[in-house]
Amino acid sequence: MKTMSGKQQNSWQTPTYAAALRKQAEEQARYMEPTDLSTQTPEEIQRVLHELRLHQIELEI
Repeated sequence: MKTMSGKQQNSWQTPTYAAALRKQAEEQARYMEPTDLSTQTPEEIQRVLHELRLHQIELEI
């Protein structure tokens, strides 16, 4: 399948698949232990946010 920009798009890159994947991830996250951010320093929070951004970029590549 091709996108409007003409790039090839795999079936796992479609908005429908992405929405289903997001829903599945949210379901799994419900059962995870919540993180108490009040016990973390701003530097620790920035480091974790940076790591999450890197993972997001890796997944998009």
